[in-house]
Amino acid sequence: MASIIKLKRKSDAAGAPSSLQDGEIAVNLFTRKLYAGNSTGVTAVGGEIFSVTSQTGGEGAYVKVNGETSSNSVLVRGGSAINVGRDANGSISVAHDGTLQTVAIERAALANTNAFIATKTTESTALSRLANTNAFIATKTTESTALSRLANTNAYIASTLTSAQNLASARLGATATVQISGDVAGTANFSGNTVNVAVTQQNNSVDLGTHTTGNYVATVSGTTNEIEISGSGSETAAVTIGLPDNVTIGNNLTVSGNTHIDGNLTVEGATTYLSTSTVYTDDGMMKLNANNVADTVDSGIYNKFVESATTKYAGYFRDATDGVFKFYNNLEVEPTTTVNTSAAGYALAQLDAIIDGGTY
Repeated sequence: MASIIKLKRKSDAAGAPSSLQDGEIAVNLFTRKLYAGNSTGVTAVGGEIFSVTSQTGGEGAYVKVNGETSSNSVLVRGGSAINVGRDANGSISVAHDGTLQTVAIERAALANTNAFIATKTTESTALSRLANTNAFIATKTTESTALSRLANTNAYIASTLTSAQNLASARLGATATVQISGDVAGTANFSGNTVNVAVTQQNNSVDLGTHTTGNYVATVSGTTNEIEISGSGSETAAVTIGLPDNVTIGNNLTVSGNTHIDGNLTVEGATTYLSTSTVYTDDGMMKLNANNVADTVDSGIYNKFVESATTKYAGYFRDATDGVFKFYNNLEVEPTTTVNTSAAGYALAQLDAIIDGGTY
């Protein structure tokens, strides 16, 4: 579908527009007159201003201004040996001595008027919403399990009874005391030839790293801006591991699941790549060149396509050199901060739209 260009217009009554910019065109559909703006104001440049009518009740023809009375008309009438008449095609015929001369009066005084109206169009694209920054850092904490080492004390009390009296004396109630001390404490009971020893592990009697074997964790330490640790390094402490309020990831981060960010997202780097089929944004306006401090770079949107094995680019941009918005196609050099309008393939693109100048 070709573009439709509608001039600024008025259709309900006669009259010219009060003002037009230089080169701007307007049309009065009621009187069928065309107007153009210039440095001196508004000028009627054409339309159906004149017509030719036959004289009523006599020979000749009128050149008449439309909408005016016959008193403002010019009458062309024949004289001696001259015949004047109005032809069917709107011309005035003047015949003299048998030779016909024709003076054409066009109904439409304006020919070949082309209007180009440029409008500024802003497309809303989804730069790219980047959804990243969620940290999952797995840490492995080994709890210290104190290996209780029982210092078993086996007592062997040997006595040699050399006489029946000594044996009898021992059996009649002679006693012996066994005391157990150290990391364990307890008592020993005798029953005939059987000794029963009961021991108890003393509090604070096992030294980790000294009286234990195997691996153990003495303390757990975090990393600044990455992992926070609290409670480590003290006996019976409850160790808490978490992320700080401000997390810094020194290397790459890969998130396999969804990422939800409630606060603002700032992405810094040379390239932001979105591999997604659909981008949604609640904002109705996208801001380009947000950090631009001068008018030296172009602003716009472009896409890539391949035609006959040649990579090409098409889009629109505001040209910083002249401030004009331009739609282009077939550019064979990818745009950077500017669009190279002199590069191979660059051409203005066709724009199919309704361009409406409104009414006056």
